Amino acid sequence: MTDHQGPLTAECLRCGIEFVPRKAGHVFCSTFCRHRGELVPHERVLADPAQVERLFDLARDPDDQVRPDDWHPSPDSEFAKLDAGDTVAERRRWWSNLLREGLA
Repeated sequence: MTDHQGPLTAECLRCGIEFVPRKAGHVFCSTFCRHRGELVPHERVLADPAQVERLFDLARDPDDQVRPDDWHPSPDSEFAKLDAGDTVAERRRWWSNLLREGLA
């Protein structure tokens, strides 16, 4: 009898996040990443999936200000402090635009 280790994960060849493949051989986390194509590791922009999920939580009011733990493209820079006045809707739009352009 073998121990079940839980679902095996893979690293998306586009964005680098870990995901559970639906079928053997899946190497992209989404159709979007698959269509954009593979990036070498140093070209990948990694976003914390928990921060992005929290940003898009439907319970949040889009007019509320973002929190310090919400997604920001460069959280360790001085710009994160300058962008602290963003609304949730603005930050969501920012993330969506980066996705559409293939930069996130």
